[in-house]
Parts: sequence; structure tokens; C-alpha cells
Amino acid sequence: MNQPDASPQDQTLSRELSVFLVKFSVGLHKAGAYPPNHPVVREAIESVYVQLLALLTERDTLAIGVAHDQLLVDGMATDSHTSVLAELAKRLHRHQVGAVRFQEGVALEELTDLVTTLCREADREEMPFGLRPSEELDRWQHIQVVPHTFGSLALAEDGMHVGEGPDHQSQLWLRLAAAALGDQDDDAPTTDAAPDQIAEAIKQRRDDRSYDKVIVEYLTQAGRELKLREGATARVLKQRIAGLVQSLDQDTLGRLLDVGGGSGDRTQLLSNLSATLPVDAVMDLVNATAKTGEQKISNSFLRMLSKLAAHTDTNEATALRPNANETFRESVQALIDDWTLEDPNPEAYTDVLERLATGLSDETSTTTADSLSDDSRIVQMGLEVGVFGVTVVHAVDDMLRTDRFQELLQILDTAPESSSGTDNVWNFLTDPERVRYLLAHYEHDIEGVQRVLERLDPQAADPLLDALATTTSRAMRHRLLSTMTSMGSEIGPKAAARLPGAEWYVKRNILILMGSLPEWPAGFSPQVYALADDARVRREAVKLMLQAEETEMRDSAILIGVVDDDVSIIRMTLTAATATCPQQTERQILELFDHDDGDVRVLAIRVLGCFDTPRARKALLSLSLAKRRWWQRRRRLATASPEMLAALGSLARAWADSPDVQVVLESARNSSHEEIRAMVTSV
Repeated sequence: MNQPDASPQDQTLSRELSVFLVKFSVGLHKAGAYPPNHPVVREAIESVYVQLLALLTERDTLAIGVAHDQLLVDGMATDSHTSVLAELAKRLHRHQVGAVRFQEGVALEELTDLVTTLCREADREEMPFGLRPSEELDRWQHIQVVPHTFGSLALAEDGMHVGEGPDHQSQLWLRLAAAALGDQDDDAPTTDAAPDQIAEAIKQRRDDRSYDKVIVEYLTQAGRELKLREGATARVLKQRIAGLVQSLDQDTLGRLLDVGGGSGDRTQLLSNLSATLPVDAVMDLVNATAKTGEQKISNSFLRMLSKLAAHTDTNEATALRPNANETFRESVQALIDDWTLEDPNPEAYTDVLERLATGLSDETSTTTADSLSDDSRIVQMGLEVGVFGVTVVHAVDDMLRTDRFQELLQILDTAPESSSGTDNVWNFLTDPERVRYLLAHYEHDIEGVQRVLERLDPQAADPLLDALATTTSRAMRHRLLSTMTSMGSEIGPKAAARLPGAEWYVKRNILILMGSLPEWPAGFSPQVYALADDARVRREAVKLMLQAEETEMRDSAILIGVVDDDVSIIRMTLTAATATCPQQTERQILELFDHDDGDVRVLAIRVLGCFDTPRARKALLSLSLAKRRWWQRRRRLATASPEMLAALGSLARAWADSPDVQVVLESARNSSHEEIRAMVTSV
């Protein structure tokens, strides 16, 4: 993947662009730390909007490209060492956003919606924003969000162009071929190598980890490209990648998976490819992963996947099982989503998988098939005549017990519109005990279970809270939280009752739920959990306290957060404290000037500007000025650094009327250093 070229040393972004990007980053931080309608959030977004309008008076559009830790604007890349801008780039990159384009005429409501959407951490969402459907990405009239693609991205004065032409996929294959065959001119490969030729070249390059990482990077790009694209060229790329995977032996595949990155990178690669490649190629990848030694799969589960693969066919009309292809891919994806078991082969688990893998005996298969068919007919007949008696109930239960939930949903979808039996079946499925069964046995069928969850009321909270404590699927956990949030504050008391004595992950999830409710239940306070042993619990509790409307609760959160030993909690607390900070934290804030984390030091310096005390002014002056030599009549400005610039900004905001500070600010205004001048003139 081509990265944006570093900008020349003598080129820098204009002051107006720099200020806008900084305010945009700060606005996202504040929107993530405060409730959506909090005055601090509104003020931050309005500040971004004013700066954006000023920029759009001089141009029709403003396009911002996104790399891993840099932004590309007007052909120049931001400095990856500037923490505020690097964090903005990383946040957008985690959301799989490749570029953002603002057009003349953008409204404050559009910008507010964009900020409140992107301020959420990508790993806390069901999927990154850039991977969501096009109707979500295109919901703004004057703001365009371009997802992270692996085509060419150009940001020019006349607009933004994403390279996704008809031969983009073939170019990606050519680049993979060039990298594998050692073509030095990677930008313009001239040979369209066959998959087996590339596979042979990869086999020969043993003991070259950097080479393997490049190959895996291209395979990951290809997998994502295939998930995002359709058409003839995409089908050709799919055939080539499948041919390459199947031409590699298991040792070579295992080698690529082992050195291609951490478990997260490996999971992303498998997730992308398993969704699109033929099942034979997917089985090769799964088998190779099982041999890497980091993610274990039981032999029984592999046998079951192999049987599912054997029942699939590229031609749906001749498939041995109509849903086998979909079931196979869902099973692989479910395995990838939560590949975290330390011991994936407990005895009972293995026994069940052995029975599933072995299947039913020939003597009972015909009788069982007839029984399964009878269940479907009974449910269909009940829907047609509007009867929901004991026989239909048993048939529905049998379909659930025999893993035919999707078949039941299809019957419901095709039932006559006038049938009253459909509501009866849905009411039966939303019974708390039936919900508990679905959550326990259909965790892999997230979309199917979601259709039941969206029909629930707060009376069904108990099975949802039970599942929240036991589910190992991150995607299911997000659906449960979303469902309970939609139930409103009525679910709060039941959730709060689960907190005392719960495991850390249960406490964390319930605190996340509390943060999404309109109001907390009576008697609930997150403060006790802000002192918990586990940092993940403390983080959610402190976040709740910082979002509270009561000043006393927010001040308590700041007092607790600034002395925590978890860096992320300290950062979050200091970010919130830049608006208001209790005076009694001054000593703790000063102690953070020596913290190991650079972001913490800079945030602490900004917070100190809230204190109207001689000690705060003296500390900020000390950071702004260099030590005086014996021959100098007065101290000069210190060398520009993030800490020094932050101290100057705090002095300019809080102490501009102080005589000794005015001397420093005047020196800063006359400095030859652009960042120093900008820091005291932008306040």
C-alpha cells in the first residue's frame, strides 16, 4: 500500500489549516468524553465549524486524506510526531476512513452529526464507520466520507478522486505479483504472473520475514477489496487469490500467517478472505492457522467444517445442502470473531463436536428427515389457518433444537400477510425462556437473533443480562447492549442489581450500558467502581462520572482519575478537566509534569492553565523559559517542544494581563519559530 510521501522540510501547513485540524481533533475528544448535548461539546463543535467556514471562503472544498498516523492536506502530510494530529489520524484510520471532504455550504448540523459519529471508538462499535453501507456514508449533503480502499487516492484542488476503476483489482494483483517475484518497479509491474508461479516464488523465500509481511499485506488488501467490490474484475481477482492460496502448501501458508502480524492482523486477513474465497481455499487457510500454534482448533471442529465444505457447491442448483455454503462461512467467521479459548478441547465440548462431525447413522437418517419435514409443515399449516396450539408449539421447539432457526424465520417471512399465527410465533419466540435458549444456542446467528431482540420489552431484561455476562462474541455483546439501550431507563434497576459481586467484565459491560441510558436508576453511583481493582472497570466508571451533570460528581471523577495508574484513564480525565478543574487537584496536576507519557504531560500543562494561582503561573513560566546563563540579562524562550508550546498557550489564555507573562508572550510573538508565534496569536 502506497503511503503519502513525506512533505519537504521547508513546507508546512498554513496556520489556518493547522488550527482547524487541531480543533477538529479536540472536538472529537470532547464529544467522546461528554454527553452529546453537553455545553462543552457544543462549544467545541461550533469552534470547529467557525474555522471550517473560514477555510471554505477561500476554496470550494477541503479534502483531508488519512494515513495511519498522518493526515494529507493540500499535498502535504502532517507531522506524525505532533500528538494531537497523529491521534486524529489514528482515530479516523481505526474507523477505516480513507478521506473526508468538506464542501462549501456545509451546515452545523452536518458537522455535529459527523463528529458525534466518529468520536466513538471503532473497537466499541459493531463495525468501523468506513465499512458501513453506502447509505450511511452518504447521509450528508456537503460532507463526503471515503472508506479505506486500496486504490489510489489523490487530493487535488478540484476535488477528491478514489481510484476504483475497472482495472483496479487487476492492478492490485499485478502489484502482488511484483512483490512476490522481486520486481523492483513495484509501481508499474509488467508481467501478469499465474497463481502457481507466484506461489512457487513465495515457497522459495524462506527465512525472510519482511518479505512475508509484504505478501500478507497485499493478501489482506485483496481480501478487503473483494468484500467491498463486485463485478467481472473482482471475480477474476477472487479466482487468482484462490488459486494462489490453494497452490501454497500448508507449511508456507502457516509461515505467512505466523509472521504476517499479530493475532489481530491474522484475524483480519482470515475474516476478509473467508467471506469471499471458495470454501476449499478457506479450509486451506483454517487448517494452516490451526498449525501455527497460536490459535487452536479441535480436530472435531475441523472435521465438522470439512463436512460442511463437502456439502457446498459453486453452483447453487447442484448444492448438496441449500444453506451449506452460508453455514460454512458463518461457522468460520464465528470461530474467527472469538478465537480466544485457552483450552478449546474440553471433554464435553469434544464429545458434542464428534457427534456433530460424525452425523446420524444411516438407519435413523430417513426417519429423522421425515420428522424434520413434518415440523416445517406443521408450522406452515398453523400460520396459514391462524392456529397456534400445542402441536405447533412443539414443532417450533423441535426446529429450534435441531438447529433450524433460519428455516423457521424463512417460514415466518413467507407466511400470508393476513395470518394471525405469525404474531403468535413471534410472541412465543420473545418469551424470556425462549430468548434465553436462543442466546445460548444461536450466538453465531447474530442477524437471526437480532430479529427477536428488536421485538423485546424491558420485561425480557433478565435473559439479556445473563447473556451479557456469558457471551464470548463481541458482535453479540454489541447487539445486546444496543437492544437494552433501546429499552430505556426502565432496564436500569435490573442492570444495577447485577453489579455487586460480579466479575470484572460483567461490571464493565453494565457500566457501558449505564452510560447509554437516558438516566441512571435511583441509588446508583459509579463512584465505588471508579476505585475497582481492574482498570477496565475503573475506566468506564470514571467516564460515567465525567459525563454526569452534577458538578460534585465530575469533580470527584477528576480527583480520582488524575491519580490513577492507568495512562488511558489519566488522559481521559485530563481531557475533561481542560474545561473545568477543581482547585484541590493543583498539586496532583503539577506532579504529572514528570509523567513518562508525553500526552499526559501536555494535557496536564493545559489543565494547569485553569488555576488562577501564583504557583501555577510560576510553573508555566518555568516551562516556557530556558535557564538563564550568567551573562544574560533575562531568560530567553525555551526550545520549542510540545510541553513548552502547551505552557505558552496556557499563559496566553489565563495570564495575559500579568506583567511578567506579557514579556514572555511578546518574545513569543516576535519569535522566528512559526509554531511559537501561532500558539500565542491563536488564543
